[in-house]
Amino acid sequence: MNKYLLSEFNFPHFIFLAGGQFLWTTVVIFSLGIAGCVEIPQVTFSLVKEVAPVSIMFFLNVVSGLGSTKSLNLPMFTVLRRFSILMTMVGEWTILGNIAESTVVASVWMMVLGAVVAAFDDLSFSAYGYTMILANDLFTALNGIYLKKATLSSKSSKTGILFMNSLLSFSMVLMLYVC
Repeated sequence: MNKYLLSEFNFPHFIFLAGGQFLWTTVVIFSLGIAGCVEIPQVTFSLVKEVAPVSIMFFLNVVSGLGSTKSLNLPMFTVLRRFSILMTMVGEWTILGNIAESTVVASVWMMVLGAVVAAFDDLSFSAYGYTMILANDLFTALNGIYLKKATLSSKSSKTGILFMNSLLSFSMVLMLYVC
């Protein structure tokens, strides 16, 4: 749907689109929390401080993903997303100390090599699109790593962190448009 809206209708404001998604996610999770279906955390300064790095990565992940969606064809977008797996593996090793099994490392490198081979044959090369998708890969990896780190502290569930991510990310979009 995002690709269709951004490409076919030439919708120029992918950050506005991200803001709508953040708002909708916040409203849905908040409504589910009021209905007692999910548990959402009480918004406190200490929780915002803890979740802020995850929220910043989440915000940059979504915005760079939507920005690259507009600039790349779908097959190339899909191929270049493979780099996020490599970045996550390296990030988990450096930040969390998790070492992947050798078979996992080998298969990740095979996927990355396949992505590089496919990228060489891209006739519709877009430097902006490639930059945005590689930024998206980096922020996807960092978001996943810091999400693991935040849930390990067990102050909030994944749903609670998603709620906080969406709430804080929507606030960032509002700041962008107001400032």
